[in-house]
Amino acid sequence: MNVVFITDENYAMPMSVAITSLIKNQKENEAINVYVIADSLSYDSLEKLQRFSKIKNVTLAVLKPENAELSTYAKNTKIENFHVSKTALFKFFLPDLLKDLDKVLYLDSDILINGDLSELFNTDISDYYIAAADDMGDLKLADGRSYMGQNIGLYTEHYFNSGVMLLNLEKMRKDNARDALIQYKLHGNNVFMDQDALNVVLGKKKNY
Repeated sequence: MNVVFITDENYAMPMSVAITSLIKNQKENEAINVYVIADSLSYDSLEKLQRFSKIKNVTLAVLKPENAELSTYAKNTKIENFHVSKTALFKFFLPDLLKDLDKVLYLDSDILINGDLSELFNTDISDYYIAAADDMGDLKLADGRSYMGQNIGLYTEHYFNSGVMLLNLEKMRKDNARDALIQYKLHGNNVFMDQDALNVVLGKKKNY
């Protein structure tokens, strides 16, 4: 099972808690490959993360992408003083950052796992970009469509949360989803850092 987190130093500690809960809830012989996309981690945080690799059936790799390309595309943000940092936009680059993987389970760094995630990871998304759940903060309008979706001109029933996403990286690479996400972020109607772009682009082929 391939699981990816994105973090910076501010979220290193809660991410370690999330990884611990992931490992503790998996089947004893389940192999887990954890990938951490990290922007500016301290030596102490890196050292603590490497301890996970000493656990049986667990591997952990820390990847630090160059910020240049991300900064070029993401600098024109309309969001000020928002709690989600621009590192969230690394989600757009996962097909390139994890180019040897066809499917990953992305998890936000501030969550707790309380069950075995094997069934979720093994969900068939061969025909989809993504499997995700509706955002719990969303409201349904009288016509049954999403309030958060209509905020950005997306007139659909569903608007998914980007904190837990099963991603078909192979299909995203094939269809050049990265560039579509970048272009929407730069020129589209954004309320949230990454979530609106993901809904507009990946929502075309999604499984709820």
